[in-house]
Amino acid sequence: MKFFIINSFRFIVYIAYFAIIAVHDPNGVRMPERVKAGKFAINGVSLAPIEKTVENGRKIIAFRTEKTVAAIRKAMEAAKITP
Repeated sequence: MKFFIINSFRFIVYIAYFAIIAVHDPNGVRMPERVKAGKFAINGVSLAPIEKTVENGRKIIAFRTEKTVAAIRKAMEAAKITP
């Protein structure tokens, strides 16, 4: 069971990185080449439409940003540092 969980996590991380890169530049994930080759998917999960993948990438970025800022603020409060 551990093997499946580890592979699932890697799969999710790969899709997350793909989506984040697509926010910046869909060509950065070789979208045209993948579509032309019929391989615009990861482990059978389609990444089309690209607009949805980009939207998911933006959501991931927003989530990570929110969590990072909260952690920084918490650390600053603990150290009594004012912004």
